[in-house]
Amino acid sequence: METKSSKKRRFDEGPSAANGGPVTMEDVQRLIDQRVLQVEQATQLEQASMRRQVDALEEANAALKIEVVDLKLETEDLRRRCAVNARSIQVLKKDVKWTYSAPAIPRSHWLNQGHGDQYIAEMTKLVKQIKKITEKLRDGTVNDLKRIDLQPEVPLAHDDILLPHWSELSDAIQLRDEGDPLSFGLFDVQVNGSVKDMLSQSLLLKCDKVGLSDNRFNPQDGIDFAVEIIQNNPQMKKFGFCNAIESEESADRLCRSILEHRNMQQLGLSCCRNEGASFGYSMLKTLVSHPARKFVQLFLGGNHIRTNPLRSLVII
Repeated sequence: METKSSKKRRFDEGPSAANGGPVTMEDVQRLIDQRVLQVEQATQLEQASMRRQVDALEEANAALKIEVVDLKLETEDLRRRCAVNARSIQVLKKDVKWTYSAPAIPRSHWLNQGHGDQYIAEMTKLVKQIKKITEKLRDGTVNDLKRIDLQPEVPLAHDDILLPHWSELSDAIQLRDEGDPLSFGLFDVQVNGSVKDMLSQSLLLKCDKVGLSDNRFNPQDGIDFAVEIIQNNPQMKKFGFCNAIESEESADRLCRSILEHRNMQQLGLSCCRNEGASFGYSMLKTLVSHPARKFVQLFLGGNHIRTNPLRSLVII
């Protein structure tokens, strides 16, 4: 007679369900493991598919962002061009029958201010140079004029009596054809707020090279002027700025506007630090550490950067 224990032993030792025998606990566990594995594999496949979809969406989003940025730049450029053209039309309407209207400045004006002969001679030369350049720009012989360099031999201070002459020059530059690049340099001539505003409007989209040195701007005017010129001259390839910068924040603002410029290849920011300032290193780090921005020439002399290879010209 077969006992319960012998029946249990026969059940445990008999053939498995896979062979047509009774179902064992091992069979149940194996089925559970297979089901779990199938679920895990299906989940992994689904997650991989979702990751691919997310990656595709991120790539599409990145491409869309680039398109938006490009469209924004094109829109801003178009807006600037429209503004420049509008100002040029205003100048033309104002000056249908143009003549150089800025009055001559008598020598006595400078003598009464206590200036010496050399200063008066240089100031007189500056005024004559402005008049000559303006007339060239106005009479249609612009092809003969590729550079404007106003560089007296002694530093010249601002005087409101010069404003009509700066206005004439500014209006004439506004009429310059964008397709005819112009180099503009202003050195050792003080620039006050009124002159800055005039030149800010006239230099937009007109100059592919701009140099500003020892202009003794009012606080923040120099940085505002530089940033506005950089932001509104997408074709500019060379920019030089040799004027005191008030703070590290201003220096960073200038550097950031430079890094956002697409075409600038040559850059000079020399002697920009105030006495005791040490943000020359910060400017250097900001300008050379950007992964997508490289300059053909970068000059940072006179900014309290003591590392020998960086004291003059750095080729990046």
